[in-house]
Amino acid sequence: MPDSNSADSSPDRVLDTRGSYCPVPVIETAKVMGDMEMGQVLELISDDIGVKLDIPAWCQGQGQRMLSMEEEGRSIHIRILKTGDVA
Repeated sequence: MPDSNSADSSPDRVLDTRGSYCPVPVIETAKVMGDMEMGQVLELISDDIGVKLDIPAWCQGQGQRMLSMEEEGRSIHIRILKTGDVA
């Protein structure tokens, strides 16, 4: 049986912040993750290269698990597994 939390499965929510720059992608990620259930996966799509550093740092500080980060053209796709409460 496939792992439903793998980076290859469909995310539970998608947050598209293309066109927004620091700190908006992190703020919006925190808001959406706060509304999600434990074990759900968020896919963040951004064109702000700052998310490549900001989101892993946010995940570490918030106790969330970053599953993957991929670049497709100018867009960065980051998948995050909710593993704890969001402060």
